[in-house]
Amino acid sequence: MVAIAIGDRYLDTYNLLFRPSQEKYAEKHGYDFKVITDYMDDSALLPPYSMRSRMMLYFQKMLVCSKFKEYKYVIFVDCDVLINPKSPAIHLAYDFEDKIGIVDEYSQPTPEMRIAIQRKNGWETSAREYYKLADFDLDTTRVLNSGVIVMQPQFHSEFMDHVYATYMPKSLRHRRGPHFEQSSLGYELQTQNKAKIMSNEWNAIWVLHRDSTSTTLSEFYDNNFFVHFAGNTDFDKVYQMMTTHR
Repeated sequence: MVAIAIGDRYLDTYNLLFRPSQEKYAEKHGYDFKVITDYMDDSALLPPYSMRSRMMLYFQKMLVCSKFKEYKYVIFVDCDVLINPKSPAIHLAYDFEDKIGIVDEYSQPTPEMRIAIQRKNGWETSAREYYKLADFDLDTTRVLNSGVIVMQPQFHSEFMDHVYATYMPKSLRHRRGPHFEQSSLGYELQTQNKAKIMSNEWNAIWVLHRDSTSTTLSEFYDNNFFVHFAGNTDFDKVYQMMTTHR
């Protein structure tokens, strides 16, 4: 299991709020646990990338598969994912065959409710539009969220390296910012039929449920495996909730 937290501010927040749950989960299921705290691509330190290394950060997750190619599975988790200790072993949750495990965020809370959220916020109202904003033409109803990814290096190292090499340079000036990383991976996974869609409980995005359902954060945490606090949502509530759950 691998997480990435680069920069003191991000690492401090991760260590306080999210790392303990990830570390305990990895220990429970016998996973080696790695936290990447620096860029894996040395070119991030050189011009012209050094001035835009923040965009490169989002793409670093693409490199963990080949970095740890000695493993049968590599599980990437964002540094804002809180793991319920009751969660089963993710690598045994499905027969992944030669696919990459990932969650469709456009089905959260439901496909219909998600479109309502998009309309309310004045955002794109279809998955196809989402990818079009990043200059991808993809006829799909799914937006794949890259916050949790289950990879098998024997099948996926070359593919993930290809995504990095092809799209990271294009991200540096792209108008979609961090969304370009997720769009790039989602586009490649879907066009090459490499995605194994996992159930939403493996990457349950709190902000989507908070703003459209009556569930409390505590209930949401209890009813899911990996809770994703995307967009720095309610970070202030995470520590308080974890204290009461001990």
